[in-house]
Amino acid sequence: MSELERAISPETILITVMYANNEVETVQPIAEIIKSKRVAFHTDAVQSVKKIPVIADELGVDLLPIGGHKIYAPAGIGVLYCKRVLKIAPLIFWMGHE
Repeated sequence: MSELERAISPETILITVMYANNEVETVQPIAEIIKSKRVAFHTDAVQSVKKIPVIADELGVDLLPIGGHKIYAPAGIGVLYCKRVLKIAPLIFWMGHE
């Protein structure tokens, strides 16, 4: 936590932290980290799904990806939860639903 605090500067626009690590089995206190931050917050929740509760509103995150392969969807399918207040410019311009 102290390293993260020191790393945040006025130029910081995004913080990203892995929610749960599947190799060392750590779970980060995402809600506690976010309380004092005023920048966009992304947490990788791919390894967390089906193992611990992953509720974006309770965590307080702005961006939260989930890999479909963890919930028996076809490979390559996924979801990115994005808070409505956060505006993201598309990288690929097609039909708008991608």
